[in-house]
This record gives sequence, C-alpha cells and structure tokens, in this order.
Amino acid sequence: MRNITAMLLVMVAIASTAVAAPKAKDDDRTTTPDPKACPGWEEWQDCSGDDCREMSCDSPVSGLDCKDCTSGCYCGDGYFRNHVGECVNWDHCARE
Repeated sequence: MRNITAMLLVMVAIASTAVAAPKAKDDDRTTTPDPKACPGWEEWQDCSGDDCREMSCDSPVSGLDCKDCTSGCYCGDGYFRNHVGECVNWDHCARE
C-alpha cells in the first residue's frame, strides 16, 4: 500500500509541475520583415501613431491626408508613390 501511495504522490507532483510550467506562445515571437525585402526605391521604416512619411505623385507635400502609420516599406527620400504603387522621382511623376 505504501508503494502505491508513494507512486501516486510522485505522479501528482509530475503532473502539477507540467501544468504549472509556462509554455512558449507563438505570439511571443516578433517577426519583422527583412529591410532588404523592400523593392525598388523603398526603405523599411518603423513608425507608430500619427506619422505622415510618404508622399505620392498626387500629394507631393508631407502632411496631407495623414493616416496612422504602420511599420513597412515606404518610398525613400526624394521619391514619391505613383498611381501603380512604385516609388519614382519627381521627374517620373510629371510624365504620368
């Protein structure tokens, strides 16, 4: 009888340890895209809150139509997002 009681106590201890141990969550890992993955004249920018970093051929002045900014690929300095989504310099905006 003592052997059975001792075995049950060991099993309960093992089970409670397994339940109490923290498990790794998938959302604990942050995956940030590789900045090198940005195409053309785009660059990776981390931003949050109200931030108006990107200008377009239609809105060449920063600050117009501000939206909440999220981290991602944005046109680099001196480049503007055209109507097909590419980053081009101002001369190419004028040709469209």
